[in-house]
Amino acid sequence: MFPDYGLSTTIGSINADYVGRALPIEVSRGMRRLKWYERTTMPDEGVINKAAYVISLLADKLNLPRPVAETAMSIFRRAQKAGLLLGRSSAHIAVASTYAACRIAGVPVSLDEIEKAYPVVRKISAARMYRKLVRELGLKVPKVDMGDYVWKVATKLGLDERGVNEALRILETASNDVITGKSPGALVAAAIVVACGRLGIKVVRKRVARAAGVTDASTRSRIRDLEGVLACTTASP
Repeated sequence: MFPDYGLSTTIGSINADYVGRALPIEVSRGMRRLKWYERTTMPDEGVINKAAYVISLLADKLNLPRPVAETAMSIFRRAQKAGLLLGRSSAHIAVASTYAACRIAGVPVSLDEIEKAYPVVRKISAARMYRKLVRELGLKVPKVDMGDYVWKVATKLGLDERGVNEALRILETASNDVITGKSPGALVAAAIVVACGRLGIKVVRKRVARAAGVTDASTRSRIRDLEGVLACTTASP
């Protein structure tokens, strides 16, 4: 799947052979053509190699199945053909491609986990690039089954059915703009915190975030998003 890492041949001198003897004119001309070809094609190869390295690193650290890594590389190549790399970091697009591949395959990996595995690219940038890939490439990303996720976290917290149902109702109210590209874990944690607040159930935000496997900061940000949506819904006639 991945290109080689430093194993390709680089053309050196084009005027002499390996012992320093002058090359015949025709051979020298042929070498010049090859050198020109190498110079014009290597930039793309360098970009592909960098992307392959980042995707391989993420796959290794996150224990991603090989098909997911292959899908990530395929998405990156599509982004390259679509001209999305112009003026952008190949590492950012490689990270976003990996996250997209995980979402497509239904592999539960959050942007927080990806940022921990490859901190060079911040999750905010990765989320922004992920949304662009989905939009520009028309990626078909299935919605995360929030129901299972909410029940999983609620079970860890010992939360009753009232809290679960209210959290699910809040997530259903949220628009796609709020959900797309956001960490499912952070959204679930935020929905549970907001739901418990509405029902008068006492919970500690940091504990909820820990149960969902996300940071407290991410949960706090998603709480603001959800509360904003709920405020607009309540205010509308």
